[in-house]
Amino acid sequence: MASTLRESAAFATARTKRIENEMLEAGLLPTQAPTQASSKKASTAPGPRDSTTSLASNRPKKRLCAHRQPFDDTLEVMKFICKDVWVALFDKQVDNLRTNRRGMFQLSDAMFKPILRVSSYLGRPETIRKAKLYATFPAGIVRGILSTMGYSGTVVPEITAVPQCTLKVNIKLPKSEMSGAV
Repeated sequence: MASTLRESAAFATARTKRIENEMLEAGLLPTQAPTQASSKKASTAPGPRDSTTSLASNRPKKRLCAHRQPFDDTLEVMKFICKDVWVALFDKQVDNLRTNRRGMFQLSDAMFKPILRVSSYLGRPETIRKAKLYATFPAGIVRGILSTMGYSGTVVPEITAVPQCTLKVNIKLPKSEMSGAV
């Protein structure tokens, strides 16, 4: 029984490493773990992930916005992402949207589907590291939707416990919206 479990775990580990290597070779994952200083550079510098996420975010945005009025401000854009886009991607709305009305938004999802079944026999830190890999694509989709709507900014996924995920969105506000912020 123990040898069967060891073999199964070895097979699962080999499969996970093979998939991660394929994602590295395709340019979907960073070659090294981002640190605080390098994560800011990685989020603003264009790379191979930008073309993938812009394609993946441009099509749903066009399909979901086909019969809508143009958005007036960033709060309406973020509500659109939390309600319509999230439902189209994950069959549920974002659990919580917070803002400081100055371009900082926090989208919280307590049961984030892409990381719902992520686990590791090496413990919690390794599970969270793996879950962050799965959260980068939805973060890229949100960033791509914002850029196709004319907003620039950064989207950083944060995972403290699986399956909870928080996307921190920092949008550079246009001057027309900055004057209304108090």
